[in-house]
Amino acid sequence: MKPISFYQYISFLSLDVVLGVMVSSSFVTYVTGSEFNVFITTALALVVWAIYTFDHLVDAQFGNPQHMTGRHQFHLRHFQFLTWCLIADLIIVSVLLFFLPIKTILLGALLGLVVLAYFLTIHFIKWESVFHKELMIAVVYCTGLIITPLSSEASSMHWENIFMLSPMFLLVL
Repeated sequence: MKPISFYQYISFLSLDVVLGVMVSSSFVTYVTGSEFNVFITTALALVVWAIYTFDHLVDAQFGNPQHMTGRHQFHLRHFQFLTWCLIADLIIVSVLLFFLPIKTILLGALLGLVVLAYFLTIHFIKWESVFHKELMIAVVYCTGLIITPLSSEASSMHWENIFMLSPMFLLVL
C-alpha cells in the first residue's frame, strides 16, 4: 500500500468533518445571536469525531473486505490505537458534561438516541440505502449545529433563522 498524504490522514480521521462542525456551529451561534460556549463547541466536536470514528471502526472490522476503501484499511490497520483514542474521547466528553447547560445535555441525549437508531438500522437491520444514510447524516449533523442556540437562554432561534440556515442542510445532504 502506498503512503498516504497529510490530507488523507486528516480525511481518514474525519478531522475535516470535526473542523467543519466547529466552524458551522460557531456560525449558527453567531447568526442566531446566541452566546458562544466553548464547552458546547468542544463537546460537539468530540462527539462528532466519536460517531464518525465508531462508524469507521465498525465498517472496517465487520464490513465486506471486497468493498474496503482506503479509510477502512486505515481504520483496520490502526484499530487498537483508534479504539483507545475513542475511549479517551468519550472520557473527555463525560468530563465536559459537568460544564454544559442541562438543556444542552438533554438535547444532546435526544440526538444521541437518533444516532443510536441510525446505527441500529445500518449495522444490525442492514438497511443500507444511500438515501437513508445521507438523509440521516444530514439531519443529525444540522441538528447538532443548532443545539447551542436552542439551549441558550439568550437565543433568538426563530423560524427566520431556520429558513436562512436551510441551505446548510442542503449543502450537508
